[in-house]
Amino acid sequence: MQTATLGHTWVERRSIRRNIFAVLSTLLALAVLMSVWWLTATSMMKSQISRFIEDERTQGRIWACGEWFYTGFPFRTEAQCKSLTATVAGASPVEMSVPSLLLTSSIFNPFHVWIEIGSPLILARDNHTSTVAQWHAFTAALRTGFGFDPKEMSVTTEELVINDILSRGTMKLAHGTADIRRNLASSDLSAGALNGIDINASADFLDFAALGAPGYRATFEGRIDGAAALLNVNGLDAFQKSGGRLVVDHLSLKRPKQDLYLRGNTRITDDHRLDGSFDIHATGIGNVLGGVVFNPDMDRDEIEIRLPVVVTNGVVTVGPYRMGELAPLY
Repeated sequence: MQTATLGHTWVERRSIRRNIFAVLSTLLALAVLMSVWWLTATSMMKSQISRFIEDERTQGRIWACGEWFYTGFPFRTEAQCKSLTATVAGASPVEMSVPSLLLTSSIFNPFHVWIEIGSPLILARDNHTSTVAQWHAFTAALRTGFGFDPKEMSVTTEELVINDILSRGTMKLAHGTADIRRNLASSDLSAGALNGIDINASADFLDFAALGAPGYRATFEGRIDGAAALLNVNGLDAFQKSGGRLVVDHLSLKRPKQDLYLRGNTRITDDHRLDGSFDIHATGIGNVLGGVVFNPDMDRDEIEIRLPVVVTNGVVTVGPYRMGELAPLY
């Protein structure tokens, strides 16, 4: 009886050891598998970053980062860069810089990348440095294909302040979003034109220097045909030669008692000027048109206008009336 009991105990212990060994082996195999998976996803992210930098270099834009740091093991791949700079080549080189860039993706979906950019954006040109924009948060979700082939991107920004390059003040956004998708079927383009992008965007303005008034809610729906050409060093010229154009399906600016709607399209002519047409519908703009004398018995908040605006090689006309001429874009 005693021998049988000891033998039974020995069998149980051996079974327990086997179970423990099996569990440890399984955990070790999972750890190795996760490590290999993470290294593969990280290698894929490194390859995408390298390809993007090389493609940009061929377009005359040189991206530089002191060092990339790759972390996030085991379920994420994170690539972080401190002091990211971009230099645009040309007769008058321009350098842009941000303090940090963080790229994050799940190892289970390496083609979906989350982007976070640190503030502020600094621009240096002709030995002059200025803060172009600053924000509380600037994030984006980017969906790509193999070889860093962008498909669509969603951008969100909080408390964005943009300095007006014409020194007319600043533009402040409390919140802004934009959804950008590749338009793979641009059937209305001329032969050889590049594919475009569809854009849906909205923003809540705390201040809008160009309009001289705060509190606007803006929405935009439209597309840019030939948008890829804008990424070239001479982007506007390539955009013009590709037959590119901006199509505005709906643009609105709203605030209490004031609405502005616009739709139309425009392109760049061989003379580097704008050419296109727009339909404008505005209500409650009497206070904006302060220099215009209206009927004294009319409520300025109820003034409404509908205008067809045509731009022909830079010349702006409203109906039969010539309003002025726009300077060439480049």
